[in-house]
Amino acid sequence: MTDTMTETTMDTAASETTEPISREKVLEVLAMVRPFLQSDGGDVELVGITEDNVIQLRLQGACG
Repeated sequence: MTDTMTETTMDTAASETTEPISREKVLEVLAMVRPFLQSDGGDVELVGITEDNVIQLRLQGACG
């Protein structure tokens, strides 16, 4: 199983907000996506959320 750190930056007005992204909201969204990834042999893990709202994910298995 290969683990890969992936960082994607979105250049939108919404991402420029100073409000921190809720860890709970990110986990909620990942819970919706996870079954689709797992059905194809992959998975995703939340590594962290930086102070500037960059969501860090670890893609596993077929995703990596």
